[in-house]
Amino acid sequence: MLRSFNIIIKREIGKYLYICQSTKLIHIKIMNKALTKSNNKQIAGVCGGLAEYFGFDYTITRLVYTLLTFFTAFAGVIIYIVLWIAMPEAERK
Repeated sequence: MLRSFNIIIKREIGKYLYICQSTKLIHIKIMNKALTKSNNKQIAGVCGGLAEYFGFDYTITRLVYTLLTFFTAFAGVIIYIVLWIAMPEAERK
């Protein structure tokens, strides 16, 4: 039997969302991800930033990006330059 709950309170505090449903308080972590250049740089930090954003390994991401660039008649070079210009710098830790 499915039971529906009415949402009484819904508010965002920092990076967490608290939802109060009837007698339950549900705590959900919100992913506040932004696509930025990585501090783990080889050239400009674009592939590192993509790896951090999607949660992949840096080396695998760079290797796949290089292979895709090679097999798409080097279109990846233009995309890399555009991302280099468009992606904001990451905050220094």
